Amino acid sequence: MSRTRRYCPIGLAALLCILAWLFLPAEEARSAVLGPAELWAQGEEALERGQLAFAERIAEQLEREGAEQLATYFRARVELYSGDYVAALDLARRLSGVAGGLGEAQRAFLELVATTERITQPFRQREPRRFGRFTVFVANDRDAVLLDYLETPLRRIDEALTEALGAPREGEVRLEVYPTVDDFIAVSTLSRQAVDTTGTLALCKFNRMMIVSPAALLRGYSWLDTISHEFIHFLIVLRTGYAVPIWLHEGIARYYQGLWRGPAKLDQRTETVLAELLQHRDFVPFGKMHPSMALLDSADEVDRAFAQVAFTVHALLERWGKDAVATLLGGIAAGGSLESELHALTGMKLDRFERWVQEQLPKFGPKRRLADRIKTRFRIGKETADEEEDERPLDERVEQFLRLGDLLRDRGHDRPALQEYAKADKLAARGSAKVLRKMALCQMELKQGDEALRSLEAAAALEVASPTVHLLLGQLLLERGRLQESRASLLAVLDQNPFLAQSHRLLAEVHTRLGRPEEAAREQRNAAVLER
Repeated sequence: MSRTRRYCPIGLAALLCILAWLFLPAEEARSAVLGPAELWAQGEEALERGQLAFAERIAEQLEREGAEQLATYFRARVELYSGDYVAALDLARRLSGVAGGLGEAQRAFLELVATTERITQPFRQREPRRFGRFTVFVANDRDAVLLDYLETPLRRIDEALTEALGAPREGEVRLEVYPTVDDFIAVSTLSRQAVDTTGTLALCKFNRMMIVSPAALLRGYSWLDTISHEFIHFLIVLRTGYAVPIWLHEGIARYYQGLWRGPAKLDQRTETVLAELLQHRDFVPFGKMHPSMALLDSADEVDRAFAQVAFTVHALLERWGKDAVATLLGGIAAGGSLESELHALTGMKLDRFERWVQEQLPKFGPKRRLADRIKTRFRIGKETADEEEDERPLDERVEQFLRLGDLLRDRGHDRPALQEYAKADKLAARGSAKVLRKMALCQMELKQGDEALRSLEAAAALEVASPTVHLLLGQLLLERGRLQESRASLLAVLDQNPFLAQSHRLLAEVHTRLGRPEEAAREQRNAAVLER
């Protein structure tokens, strides 16, 4: 007589649970056996790495653990990181009615969410623009002009940086453009003092990139490279969480921020600062850069720190090959520490590596490429740009010749003024865009068109050149029928300050003469918006 084997339903359920647990992703398997505090920590890491679906499951598990208040708080954080500020505020406000009231961290979070929801209301009144995996939010018609110049840069930024850093091209990227520096400060958690001291204009935080509109600065700024810089931070956090220290974060971001335009290199400003650093030996220790460059003591110290870490990445790549950074990040993403991965790559501990970088600087032999420094000046009301106040020559002797030239030019004596400017130019070794611009303006008054063109071309080759330099150069080239060169110069204006209506009018004429009616119409439309 055969016996029929009967399976116990409870045993089968248990078996299925065990199998389900075994085949969970590693993070979820671990979360299944954690208490509320550990779940919170794991959820926070998931948020920072953009793993929003997993973070949502953490919230559900907190509820199952009976930690309802903690679950509500965490869900509010998930909504903040998802960009749904209305939902985040609704959840955060529910916490204020719980027994015992809010703790200090919860009160600060409620205030942040309320501020973010209020300031971003204009974003919700406009349709955001999609560019690949980027979604861009602007607050007004003026800033909407930026959207016409983002498609190609964002595509190139994504392609170049994901390849260089060994990062996958997946996930959504939220980019918010804040019309004023006060709005940016309010949502960023930075202090006004930190922003004023260091000139911080962008931040990657809360699973989004935030930048100040170029319209908020008197002469604009390199906003496209700044987006690239913040996207590098975004990719590093997505891949490694908090495991990469700030000096390496900023070094990679600074060195690679221009990669979308061409090969990565140390820019003129960085090399100039490195030359001064080599002379004075006032290095900023890596440890002092933590937790943020924005918290360093002065703008000069920030300049030195950024130059150091950019050179660090340059030296690393020169010595250990073009894949050195991707190798480091890959090891850290796999669970290794920076110290262990750095030692595996270089054979050096961190303190020895820091000294090694300093030892490489004399061998590199940086040169002073620039004779100007640019201050970050925010626009107050409808204040117009005064480039004289934004620029400060490094040599007082140069300034003396400029002052004399200005006095002569103000009295209509352009030829002797030009002679004084020429003395300043010689002393600055053709490294001052400010001097070259003044020379060009005099030469234009004296009908010396060819000389003015040469002065403006020399100025435009300097990375600190103002939008006015590129605008004047574009205009002169257009007058000579050099249309493609004129277009390049006028696009360089938009790279810094896309809000000069004249640059769009000139571009419209260039495109018309090049037989590009759609682009000409776009520029006319943008000029009309900016002239309102």
